[in-house]
Amino acid sequence: AAPYAPCGHDVWMSIRFLAVLATLLPCVEGSCPSSLTSIVIGTGTVSVTIPELQEAELWQQSCHSFVPGYAGSVRVSCLSGVRSLRQSCAPESCAQGSAAPARLGDSAELLPAVTRGLEHGKQEAIPCRSLKDGYVGYVILRCSLGRLSADAASCRPAVQDARTAYRVVNGDFLPGAWRVFEVSFYTSPDCQTGRLDGEIFGSSERAPEQRVALSVDGDRSTYWSAWCPEGCTNNTAWLGLVLPEPQVLRCVLLQQSEVSCCRAQVLHLDLWDGEGWQRAHSWELQGPSGLSGAALVVPNSCARLVGGAGLVDDCEGLPIVGLKEGETCTARCAEGFVGGQQDLVCQGDGELLGTVPTCINVTQYTQISIYVSSGVMLVVLGCIYSCVCMVGKGRLTFDVADLPKPFQGRWLESKGTTSWELIYINVQQQRAEAAAKKAKAAGFSVHQEDIQKQPAQMRMGGRRINRNQGVDGLCSPCEDPDLCLAYALCPICRQADTWHTLGVPHWQSYWKVLSAYALCPCCFPCFNFYARYRIRQAFKIPLEPHRDCLIHCLCCCCCTPCAHLQEARLVDAPILYFRCKHKLAQFQIREAHEKAEAERLALHGDVP
Repeated sequence: AAPYAPCGHDVWMSIRFLAVLATLLPCVEGSCPSSLTSIVIGTGTVSVTIPELQEAELWQQSCHSFVPGYAGSVRVSCLSGVRSLRQSCAPESCAQGSAAPARLGDSAELLPAVTRGLEHGKQEAIPCRSLKDGYVGYVILRCSLGRLSADAASCRPAVQDARTAYRVVNGDFLPGAWRVFEVSFYTSPDCQTGRLDGEIFGSSERAPEQRVALSVDGDRSTYWSAWCPEGCTNNTAWLGLVLPEPQVLRCVLLQQSEVSCCRAQVLHLDLWDGEGWQRAHSWELQGPSGLSGAALVVPNSCARLVGGAGLVDDCEGLPIVGLKEGETCTARCAEGFVGGQQDLVCQGDGELLGTVPTCINVTQYTQISIYVSSGVMLVVLGCIYSCVCMVGKGRLTFDVADLPKPFQGRWLESKGTTSWELIYINVQQQRAEAAAKKAKAAGFSVHQEDIQKQPAQMRMGGRRINRNQGVDGLCSPCEDPDLCLAYALCPICRQADTWHTLGVPHWQSYWKVLSAYALCPCCFPCFNFYARYRIRQAFKIPLEPHRDCLIHCLCCCCCTPCAHLQEARLVDAPILYFRCKHKLAQFQIREAHEKAEAERLALHGDVP
């Protein structure tokens, strides 16, 4: 075998290595030529000219020098002829304590709005009152590439009264931002006279180039634009006016963009009702409004319907806004009234067209008829009672002093006996005394004890007397069934009869007392107490005002009827006594006349 020759192989490998090294030697030591390079910073691409760089040389520039608002740097290095590029560009943030000028409404005053620190693309809300007292809303601070802007469009003076603030709101979606060149508010429907002056405000703004104040500056080349990065959804963008005092708005003159993406075709009008925003009216526009703008007429509100009693309607409409022109409402009669219903239409002059129904109060007429029927029934009962129970009935006006002693100083029933029993006992005692005198005249001996004992043993004939009467007959109301029945049928007729029969004072007659009781039912306790007081005086009964007050005032529901019947029995007893006495006298006179006539005839021999 041939011997191994390692030297030849090593030489061959060395030659190959030297050849490769000779090829790479120009690249290992040298420069990087100048070139134009594209660098992506944020969302854009920037072309950067990089100068020639020597071996191991570093080229560095700030991102802000290429794209303002970006922090960081761009670094390019050259190594072995190869260029290496690195960049750390990022959007700048707004440092804490940074301030942006905020303009409230159309004021020329700029107020500093200070942030607590914001990153790029973020926003912060601070109360408007922190910038100026008496203002509500929020200032929106936005940070964009290290630049802080203040959106104070929503700041407005605080309002309390209704109709002191109005605003126009977009009613449809806008792909772009809503742009308004000029807006003005008027109290006349022609948008010519009665322009309202106040402080303008909005939902948002692209401050300061498209701020809200530019919509009322009178320059049609400037405009206000809402902040809507992704388009304005409905009811999110608006322009408003705060007034120093309440006003009725009748027209809005609005000039907005002619571009469809920035022009609202549906608009709403909101007003301040004292507590919040209320939708007053809506419009639908057809196409561009031209250079003169669109005159948006606000329909007039109809005044509240003024009708008679019992009229119910829905013509008030919404609170504050009321019923608008062309809208209808219904007026009808409430429950308890009759008169039908009627539809009314709101006219442009603020009046309701239609006939308001006339409502008749059925309940009231029913009550009146009840009162009249009750009065007529009371008069009829009074007449019937007067004819049945009071014809020929006397009064005690002049006979009170002549009352028998058994009727004086006590009620008719007292201590288990009645005045009638006392009268009966007195009569029997008088007869016993007369008989004793005759016996003495005839020579018989009569003891005084027998004369006094005999009447006490006698009993009164006729109707049985209740011996178990309580409280002087107060607890025995039906002691006289006739009086009890009369009182049950017409209580005030019976009480008027008692006053009339008593006759003290004499002007208190039956019909006067009956009228007083009928017209003043709330005075019943007072009338009853006074009547009992007069009866006590007339019959010389000891006064007991505490008991009378308890009976007629405190326990009037249960005790007054019993007291009335007790008083009626006492007052009618003397009348019955005098009537019986009068009839007895007439009977005795007639009997005497008949006896005298019989004697006369017998004297002359005539046979009757």
